[in-house]
Amino acid sequence: MVNKSHEITVGDFFKRLFNDKWLVVLITGLVSIAFVILALYLPNKYKSDVLLMPIVEQDTNLAGLGSQLGSLASIAGIDLGGQSDKTDLAIATLKSRTFLMNFINENQLKVELLGVKSWDYATNQYIYDDEVYDHVNNKWVRESSTIKQAEPSLLEAYIYFMEELLEVDKDKETGFVRITIKHVSAQFAERVATQLIISIDEKLRADAANETERSIEFLKEAIKESDNSDLKILLYNLIDQEVQKKMLTKVKENYAFKVIDKAVIAEEKYSPRRALLCIFGFILGGGISCIVVFIRALR
Repeated sequence: MVNKSHEITVGDFFKRLFNDKWLVVLITGLVSIAFVILALYLPNKYKSDVLLMPIVEQDTNLAGLGSQLGSLASIAGIDLGGQSDKTDLAIATLKSRTFLMNFINENQLKVELLGVKSWDYATNQYIYDDEVYDHVNNKWVRESSTIKQAEPSLLEAYIYFMEELLEVDKDKETGFVRITIKHVSAQFAERVATQLIISIDEKLRADAANETERSIEFLKEAIKESDNSDLKILLYNLIDQEVQKKMLTKVKENYAFKVIDKAVIAEEKYSPRRALLCIFGFILGGGISCIVVFIRALR
C-alpha cells in the first residue's frame, strides 16, 4: 500500500515556497552575500601571451650522407632526418623541472610567485602576504615544519609556476605555439613571458652547440682510427656539415622559435569575473533554498 502522506504536488511545493518565503530569502541572501564577498576578495589576475612559429630546418645534404653512414652518424649523435622540427623538444624543455627551476632562480621570481597576494595597477605596487613574506625586511616568515622551511623551495616555486602561471598551447594544424603567463601583476606577466622565450631559445641553442661539438670530436676520432680512404672522405663531409650547423646555431637570431606576436602588458584583467560569480551565487542560493523547502515539506 502506497503511503500518500509524503507525496507533494507542484502546486503544494509552490505554496510551501510562498509560506517559507522568508527562509528562501534568507538562504538565497546569505549564499549571495558569501559569493559577493568571495568575488571582492579574489585578486585581479592578468595574462600576457606570446605567439611563436617553430623554426623548421631542411638538412638535405646531411640526409643524403645519412643513407651511407646512418649507423655511424647515429652513434655520433648526428641528426640525419630530412626535417628537424624542434617544437616538441622546446615545449618539453620549457616545462621541465631543470629548466624552470633554474629560470626561477636566475630571475629571482620566488617572492612574486609565492609571497604576494595582489597588485595595484595604478601604483604598480604589490600587496604582500604578511604571513608568508616580510617585504620590509626582505625575509620569509611563513611557519616552517619538518617538510617545509620558512623560505619556499625551488620545487615549490616550480609546482606553483606550472599550476598557476604557465599555459602552453600548440595548434595542431599550423604548428604555432602560444605561451601564456598569468599573474596578479600585468607587468610581471609580460616580463616573464618575454624572458621565458629568450631563455628557452638560449638553452636550446647552447644544447645544440654542445651536441654538435661532441659529434665533431667523435668524427675526428673516427677518422684517426680508420684506414679506409672512402670512409674518411665521408667522415670529413659529416664534419663539414656539423661545422656549418654549429655556425648557423651561433649566428641565427632565433634558434627554436620566431616570435610572431610579442607579449604586451594587459590593460584589463581576465579573472575573476565578479558579475558571473555573483549571479552564480544567487542561482545557487535559490537552488539550495528550494531543496531545503522541499525537504521540509516531505517531513
